[in-house]
Amino acid sequence: ITGVICAALVAVVIMPAASARPAAAAPVPTARELSAVTLIGGLVLVAVLLLWQRFDLPQPMQMAISALVVLDRDLGTLRHRGRQRVVGCLLGGGFGLAAMAAGGASLGVWLGLLGLGLFLFSVLHHGGGPSAYVGTQGGLAVIITLVAGPAPPASIMPVVDRLTGATLGVLLLVLTTTVVMQGMLQPGRLAGR
Repeated sequence: ITGVICAALVAVVIMPAASARPAAAAPVPTARELSAVTLIGGLVLVAVLLLWQRFDLPQPMQMAISALVVLDRDLGTLRHRGRQRVVGCLLGGGFGLAAMAAGGASLGVWLGLLGLGLFLFSVLHHGGGPSAYVGTQGGLAVIITLVAGPAPPASIMPVVDRLTGATLGVLLLVLTTTVVMQGMLQPGRLAGR
C-alpha cells in the first residue's frame, strides 16, 4: 500500500501532463541482432548457474533477473541501462541500509522511511530524462532492502546478498555481451584466421 500511495502522490503532484504525440517505435531487429540477443541471454543464464555452482555466489536468481532485464540488442543502451541499474541499486540499497539503522525495530518509523525512499526514487523515475532508470532501480532496491517480511528486517545479510546478486548479474551481462558482440563483429578473430 505504501508504494501505491507514493506513486499516486508523485503522479498527482509532480508528473507533467502526458504529451499528445506517442513515441516513435523502435526499428524491427535484424536476424543478426536477434541471434546475438538470444545467444547472449542463453550464455548469461548458463554462466550464472556455473558461477553459482562453483563459487556458491549469493542470489543466483537475482543475478539472472538483473542480467536479463537490461539485455538489449544495442551495446551502448545495454551498458547505459546496466550502469543505471548498478547506481540505482547502490543508492537505493544505501538508503535502505541507512533506514534500517535509523529505524530500528519501530514499525511506524520503518513505514515512514519506506514511504520516503519510495517517494524520492519515484520523483527521480517520473522526472524523465536520461537518469530516470536510476529512480526505478533505486525504488526497487529500497523495497528489496526494507521489505523482507511483515516487519522491519532483523539482519542486513539477506539485503547485501540480494544487492550483490543484482550487481554481479549486470556485470556478467556486460562482459558476456562485449565478448559475443566482438566475436560477431569480427568473426575472423575468433576462428583463428
